[in-house]
Amino acid sequence: MEATVVRSVSENPLLRAILSSQLDADLVKLIMTRSVPFTEIEYLEVYVYLLRIRKIKDRVVERLKEIPDQFKTRYLQHRTLNLRTAYYLLMESIIQNKLENLSVIINHKHLPHIFLEKIAQLGSAEALELLLENQQTIIKHPGLLGIIRANPRTSSFIESTIKELEELIQMQQKDSAIQGLKKKIIPRIQDISSEDLVGEEEEFEILDFEEDEGEEEELPPGEKEEREKEEEKRYQKQISNMSVPEKVLLARIGNSRDRLNLVRDANKLVSKSVVESPKLNEAEVCQIANNRSLDKDVICALARNKKWQASYKIVSALALNPKTPVNEAMGFTRRLTNRDLRLISKDRNTNPVIRNFARQLLDTKQ
Repeated sequence: MEATVVRSVSENPLLRAILSSQLDADLVKLIMTRSVPFTEIEYLEVYVYLLRIRKIKDRVVERLKEIPDQFKTRYLQHRTLNLRTAYYLLMESIIQNKLENLSVIINHKHLPHIFLEKIAQLGSAEALELLLENQQTIIKHPGLLGIIRANPRTSSFIESTIKELEELIQMQQKDSAIQGLKKKIIPRIQDISSEDLVGEEEEFEILDFEEDEGEEEELPPGEKEEREKEEEKRYQKQISNMSVPEKVLLARIGNSRDRLNLVRDANKLVSKSVVESPKLNEAEVCQIANNRSLDKDVICALARNKKWQASYKIVSALALNPKTPVNEAMGFTRRLTNRDLRLISKDRNTNPVIRNFARQLLDTKQ
């Protein structure tokens, strides 16, 4: 089963594979020595991911400190974020009172409400003032005022601002109640059907709720296909721009899509790395074994891997593949049912030696 992909601001398939896999010591060493060609933002995400490893936590923290603040701010400005990384930057910004980053977080429309609660609970007086300046957020989440009031850094100025906002919220609540009454009374007076009044305001509330949850608008089928094609082009371009060591690493820790792409790579070191990947599963091996356009070294490596020889589907596919070495193919052919032997004996795309061998086996059984 493939690991769940962790949300990342980067489209680098190698980074996404690392964030979705169990890391071994060699891979961690490459990352810690910055031997993987990542950008600063990509290193930011992967180092936060490594904080879970207690033995190297202190070293990882030092690495995170080395990343310039400008990249951390730029990271927070992305619409979609890795929440673990964003939360780390939140706590770092609160502790070090990085007001620029806190301002970005406060004004970010797609971060969980808990981020604002943490600022209200732990932020400096300057951070609290930044939060209170965003009146729309406070009105939407009035509970933040109580948390700010309980913060020991709350000054008399902040307290007076809280009271002003509380009065504003109360006035708005009263206005809303009055508007609600008008909606019920006015239609009766004017003898208008209630259907004429349902519209923009209710629809806006639904849209606003969806935006708050971070859900994306459902696209028409044609536009959705176009986006998928564009995404596939970007993905293939990223793969082609990778160096051989990067591709080998991705073949080892990537997902099914990565492996089935890389197994076709012209570099034999890359394609054979797919066959040696510990994450390779039976369904993928069947696809590879049935692919007659792959390099013969890939099929040879697969045929000689005892792990997959217990699967009849894989064995029969390898017997049919003309690039399977003759000795292995003959061994596989001996294990086939009469039905599959007949198929091989008539398949002109199969190795002639194996085709004749299948006929001999059929004659012997008859």
